[in-house]
Parts: sequence; C-alpha cells; structure tokens
Amino acid sequence: MIHATVAASVEAAAQQLTDGVARALGGAGGTVFCLHDHVAGGPDVVAGLGAVRVLGADVLAPFVLGGAALGCDDIALLCDSVRAFPAPTPTADDPETVRLWGLRDWALSHTLAGLGVDVGGWIGLAEGADPHTEIDDGASTHWAAWAVELSQLSSLAFPQLHSPLRSGARERRLDLARGVTHALLRRDHLRAARLARWLALSAAEDRGAATEPAVRQVLAPALDHLDAIAVDQPRTLMEAALARCFLPEVVR
Repeated sequence: MIHATVAASVEAAAQQLTDGVARALGGAGGTVFCLHDHVAGGPDVVAGLGAVRVLGADVLAPFVLGGAALGCDDIALLCDSVRAFPAPTPTADDPETVRLWGLRDWALSHTLAGLGVDVGGWIGLAEGADPHTEIDDGASTHWAAWAVELSQLSSLAFPQLHSPLRSGARERRLDLARGVTHALLRRDHLRAARLARWLALSAAEDRGAATEPAVRQVLAPALDHLDAIAVDQPRTLMEAALARCFLPEVVR
C-alpha cells in the first residue's frame, strides 16, 4: 500500500510538472520556468523529485528550447532526484526496463552536458548505456514495432542528441507518418504525440522534408488534433509542444 501511495503521488506530481513544462514551451502567459521552485514549492517534495525522474531529459526542454536559465538550485535538485530515485541495477529481473532506463539516462546526461553540467559522480544514474551500441536504425524492423521503440524513447528526440534512432527517423519518415496515423486511429494520443515529435525533428533536420506528403499532410493536422482532444492529458500536450518547437515554419 505504501508503494502504491508513493506511485500515485509521483504520478500526480509528474502531471503537474509536465503541465509546467508544456506551458513554458508554449509561452503561456509569459511563463518563466524554474524547476527548483516548481518542485520545492510543491506540496510533496519527494513526489516532485520522482516526477523529475519520470520526465527525465524532457524536464530540461524549457532550458534547451525555451530560453530559461538553468540555475545552481535546479542542478542540485536534478542531482537529488537521481539519488532519491535511482535507475534499476543491471541485475534487475526485467532487462528491458533496465535498458530503457539506461537510454533515458543517457539522454538526460548528454542534455545536461550540452547545458554545461558535468554529471560525473551523480549517484543513481544508469551507467554504461549508449544508443550507438544498444540500438540500431531499425531499417530491418517492421514499421509498427519500430514505432513502438521510438515512442518509448522520445526523450532522445532533442536537436543536440544524435543516435541511430534519429538516423532511422530521418530515413523512415513515411513509416513515422504511418505510426502517427495508426496511433491516432487507436486513440493512443501519447504515442501519436511522441512519434510526431520524432517526425518534426526529422523535418527540422532536413528542411526539404517539410514538403514531403508524409510530413505536410500528417504532422500539422495531427498536432492540431492532439491540442484539441488531449486538453486533459499533460504528457501528450508536452510532447506535442516539443514537436511544435521543432516544426519548420513551412509546415506550421
């Protein structure tokens, strides 16, 4: 029961933090994002630290993309969150969970490095994960299974993070568009938004892709639909907001 209570508290805090990130990315009301104030000023600091771990690298989006300044208090809070909610050990019973944690922590570490933060010595971060050795570009994988992998690792879809997943997304935009459409038809809004984020990043990286039917006819309408239908789904709205940050003007 204690674990269930903690999980529920973390989930509630994650929803609030996700909403804060989405609002900051969208510039709602001139939002100024401060990670430390958002968590430390909340009703349950421990749950807030867990929420930071749930979002992973995405919690840094306002600093990477929105112009917010990452302060010393923010960095200390990130370090505390990793210590309080460490990644599972490699001996855990679920190797796929260990793998996903490792790749997401790779994204967190490298995003922080891009902001000038050295995470050496941080206790609780997964060690040794590298998407260049643990995943491929998915060229031989059926589009549906490949789309599932991309949606699980959407925190790797940042401009400064390079991986085989990103290379695959650039080469398989039609499959990405299929994934977005399939997820929308299944009303899996979160997966649709996460795949739209990859598609938008791919289009931003290759400006010529903005005129491809797979991008032009799917991406903007999908994001408009998600914005309208997922008003009570903060994580979906955050992923869609990130996609819009990447979206080339010609697609908007």
